[in-house]
Amino acid sequence: MLQQPPIDTFGPSKVWLSLLALAALLIASMSFYSPFAENDLDFIWPGRLLALLFALWFVWVLSVKVSFHPNGIAYRSLFGARDMLWDEVDRFYYEARKMSVYFIPIGTIFSFKLVSAKRERISFGKGLERGAEIGNKLEQATYPSLFRRATDLFDNGVEVDFGPVRLSRSTGIHIKKLFRAVNIPLDSVADYRIEGGKLYVWRIGQKRTKTRPEDPFDWGVAIRRIPNVFVLLGILDAFYEQRGRSSSI
Repeated sequence: MLQQPPIDTFGPSKVWLSLLALAALLIASMSFYSPFAENDLDFIWPGRLLALLFALWFVWVLSVKVSFHPNGIAYRSLFGARDMLWDEVDRFYYEARKMSVYFIPIGTIFSFKLVSAKRERISFGKGLERGAEIGNKLEQATYPSLFRRATDLFDNGVEVDFGPVRLSRSTGIHIKKLFRAVNIPLDSVADYRIEGGKLYVWRIGQKRTKTRPEDPFDWGVAIRRIPNVFVLLGILDAFYEQRGRSSSI
């Protein structure tokens, strides 16, 4: 399916491999050489099993390779291989989560999922090197065809499905949360943006906070749940630019 040679290939992160190896060695040393290993069987075997699981995790991460080709993407690991053409991608899920230990930032973990119209899936990201670069390449490769398809639906008056968010010229933006839903007509939207890994949409006249007056909890929608979230933003940008209003994304 991917007959052309790869343009770029990404392998496991050295930092991630080091952390897994360190965890496996520490747990193994505690279960084999600590004072507990001589007397406490309840500690010995669970510890050795946990060390083995970390070692297997290390081997699996070491085997993961993701290759970008002109016409698609290839995923390889210890457990198999999958390919997908860019034109086959129907949904692209993106997540970038900042990690910290005791409020000290230690980096950002990226995860990605591609789903075809036939519901074939490729998921990867955690443990790979240069996650931000992978995300940029995925967006550049999938955006044109996904944007074209979604725009055709939107311009023809069809409601476009973005998972928990639906977009329509007639009904506006419909956002569905776990216990509630809100509908905002397009001419009532004051602002929209991604912040802290979530999508927020504000009405005209509404204070730009992350909570509604009647709801003390954060009401943004996590972008990891929104397929093709960058296409959604692109359609909104184009819609409001045609109306002479620039976005504040």
